[in-house]
Amino acid sequence: MIQDEGECKLYLEKELLSPHNYMLQMPSKDIRVRFAMSFNHWMGLPKEKAQFIVESIQMLHTGSLLTTL
Repeated sequence: MIQDEGECKLYLEKELLSPHNYMLQMPSKDIRVRFAMSFNHWMGLPKEKAQFIVESIQMLHTGSLLTTL
């Protein structure tokens, strides 16, 4: 049983993100990551910014897959 509001938020976050996290665990060829990093080769962004872009692309792609289920 959920005791307080903070515990409830953590539970809901875990439940809502579980399909997304499951999809991230599936094997992948990482084409989107390679594509983004090839652009970074020419643009010369700092690694932190490039990583943020890669993570954003992965989240958007995974979200698009989940909406089709």
